[in-house]
Amino acid sequence: MGNIYAASGLKSTNMQNSYGSKLGMNDVTHAAAVDNGGYTNFVRDDAGYGLGPADVLEPQ
Repeated sequence: MGNIYAASGLKSTNMQNSYGSKLGMNDVTHAAAVDNGGYTNFVRDDAGYGLGPADVLEPQ
């Protein structure tokens, strides 16, 4: 829990800080745009999002 709190403040809508200005959105507007379908580049924008980092291993 401590690591998750440090990474996101336990806010599920947390977006990686360095991407807010790049995308022109804050945590709240980004989450709303993703949820309502208004922002469609969510999968490919590389902005970290959510409670903490997720390491995904590619199949070899």
